[in-house]
Amino acid sequence: MLKYTFPIIIDEHLLLRPFRISDIYSLAIHANNKKISDNLNDGFPYPYTEKNATEFIDSLKNDQPPKILAIVYNEEAVGAIGIFPQSKVQRLNAEIGYWVGEKYWGMGIASGALRSMLAYAFENFDLMRIYARPFLIIPPRKEFW
Repeated sequence: MLKYTFPIIIDEHLLLRPFRISDIYSLAIHANNKKISDNLNDGFPYPYTEKNATEFIDSLKNDQPPKILAIVYNEEAVGAIGIFPQSKVQRLNAEIGYWVGEKYWGMGIASGALRSMLAYAFENFDLMRIYARPFLIIPPRKEFW
């Protein structure tokens, strides 16, 4: 049985929750950044428009339990984090990926989101391993490790 409730509160400023239609403007603002798109898979568009945000949020509406969540800082969606379960022989594995708007880099937001998303993923999906493929253009914060 799946156990998930939202929001997932990380601290007094930060939480994870499913995306909402009201996140379209914020998502488009923060995602429309070449430095972000250069560090994500090729499916992430640049420039990133409100139309892209609308289509993305709409694509998530039937995903239960949610695999992609909004990273919300001070009540504003400033990024996204998701797990991507694999199939067949890799079925107990999932890739994790995330991005945070450049304005919020260096604040520990991604670190908090990662810890919470890992706990959520292992609790709600049949997984033994979660992995990430890092892009080394943006160095990680040492405090996380």
